Amino acid sequence: MGQPHDRSRHHFLRRPQQQTAPTTLHFTFPNMPKAAKDSSPPPKTRRPRATKKAAKDPNKPKRPMTAFFIFSGEHRDEVKKANPDLKVGQIAKVLGERWRALSDAEKAKYQVKVDAEKKRYDAEMEAYNAAGGAAAAAHEDEEEDDE
Repeated sequence: MGQPHDRSRHHFLRRPQQQTAPTTLHFTFPNMPKAAKDSSPPPKTRRPRATKKAAKDPNKPKRPMTAFFIFSGEHRDEVKKANPDLKVGQIAKVLGERWRALSDAEKAKYQVKVDAEKKRYDAEMEAYNAAGGAAAAAHEDEEEDDE
């Protein structure tokens, strides 16, 4: 009949054993503080509530735009007309690619506009602060509430 069947040669035909969930190993190190060796989670504590932000003053001058934002404002309509199916984020990507493709000389044109905007902003901030800034605006709000 032949030689007895050698099962070791056909080990690949055996059914795989069911895998059990991996056991959790707990390691402790001798130089760890006692509290760190404890495997129980720390007690839950409530985070303190965030304090409310101060209301923004609507009279405060707006900060000047960056050169890229000025560029984007000028070229956004052009990109929309060329690609009407693009979403807002995709339009921003196209504008970013165009901005990166500009040379320093072309970007300088927008930097001049930024400098002019910064001068305007500084002048408006001086006037705003001279008038009392946020304190004056808060005082005006109180007077309106009294009426």
